[in-house]
Amino acid sequence: MRDRGLSSALGRSRNLPARGDPDLAVRAAAYGCGIARDRSFLDGNERSAFVVAPRFIAHDGSALMADHVESVVVMLAVADGTRDEDAVVTRSRNHVVAR
Repeated sequence: MRDRGLSSALGRSRNLPARGDPDLAVRAAAYGCGIARDRSFLDGNERSAFVVAPRFIAHDGSALMADHVESVVVMLAVADGTRDEDAVVTRSRNHVVAR
């Protein structure tokens, strides 16, 4: 594990309120994209991002109701730079369901 990368990835979401009032999708995308892109772990960054973002949403009392295969493909695209965080935010907003 690379501590600086993980601290940076997790800090992004925590610092979002300083720039406005981010909704759940923005904060979850910041966690997921930060982990996928920052290469916080020696291996499994995309898998970790795939798990962390929906867990963050669940912790808030909602659920991410998206296809698992598509979600993995999205995180792989974030990691390789072909999908940006704004696209992940939009996708998350379309699939978050309040419980």
